Amino acid sequence: YYLKKPTEQQKSSNVDLIGSLPALYPCKICANDLEDQIKESPPRVLTREHLEQWFCEIHNQINRKLGKEEFDCKFVAKRWRDGWDDGSCD
Repeated sequence: YYLKKPTEQQKSSNVDLIGSLPALYPCKICANDLEDQIKESPPRVLTREHLEQWFCEIHNQINRKLGKEEFDCKFVAKRWRDGWDDGSCD
């Protein structure tokens, strides 16, 4: 979990980590797309909530390109952190 109030060092480290992800993608087209997305919309690392929303928005950009349904980002914490109210996994 990303901290609610990360230090400047933690923010910087997270930006570096996210910036390194395209180099790990086996698909060069996907890697280039992600690299472009990161440049166009740099990671918002101010708080946990900012970063969760940023990841969700990036996820939805990819879904749009793939013709997949977008995820409603207002539910990001329930989906990937806290869990659904009914206890289901998905």
